[in-house]
Amino acid sequence: MKMYRFWFACLVCIISLRTHAAETAALVSDVSGNVTIDDNGSLSVARLLAPIPSGAKIDLATGAKLSMIFIAKGEEYKLSGPGHYQLEISAPKTISGAAPSKQESITGALKGIRVRVNSVTQASVSFRSIAKKNSVSPLNPIAPSGCLTLAEPLQLRWQSPAKGLMYKIQIFDNQDKLLLNRDVMENLYTVPMEIHLISNETYSWKVTAILPDGSPISAPGHFKVASNEIREQAAKLKPEKNQPISERIAYGLWLESNSLVDEAYQVWM
Repeated sequence: MKMYRFWFACLVCIISLRTHAAETAALVSDVSGNVTIDDNGSLSVARLLAPIPSGAKIDLATGAKLSMIFIAKGEEYKLSGPGHYQLEISAPKTISGAAPSKQESITGALKGIRVRVNSVTQASVSFRSIAKKNSVSPLNPIAPSGCLTLAEPLQLRWQSPAKGLMYKIQIFDNQDKLLLNRDVMENLYTVPMEIHLISNETYSWKVTAILPDGSPISAPGHFKVASNEIREQAAKLKPEKNQPISERIAYGLWLESNSLVDEAYQVWM
């Protein structure tokens, strides 16, 4: 249930970002206690992943805490109550209370990498279109399909037309050479690491199922493996499981800013 609430909050965040894309300065990466946001007279309670526009005023009650990731620079600041603050485009400004503290974490490693709000919005559009498409066709590749991937490891997922089917999974290189041919019973398959996928190369894959009436049905997908530079940077930035939730949020935003939509989805879920 906790993961469900987190994923739901991420979806709300993405939808909100689409509405506030032109003015969003920061995202709430952690919050506790009584924190209110005044957006030009419109008051709201701070919540995880809420977008905060530039110029908004923030009020923290005694003992309240708020962490924010700023979109412009990917930097995280922490505020502690009691205090009053105003958001500028890349940092909070103190009106009263303790000075904000910049966090040395994954967000520090993101300094200089601009998080593209349009990329976050596109992730929402992509997965909503997948859901819409899946409601029409009985067999569809879900991921990776038409996107960039780290392939570490590569995980193939597809919509299942019925339960209890056998699936054939095939992967081809850009010369149509067959690299993998496996029969599986689940609608998810993790490609073994011995299937070497080359950075910056494009691959295609196909899933084939035999329906209960005996007829076969196939669906294709394709993906491109990220560059070595992106893969190395992702390995350095990826937070450990025991890291704060703000680390996961920052990492997910970094993935989406680099068009790694499926990896970001797996972080959010």
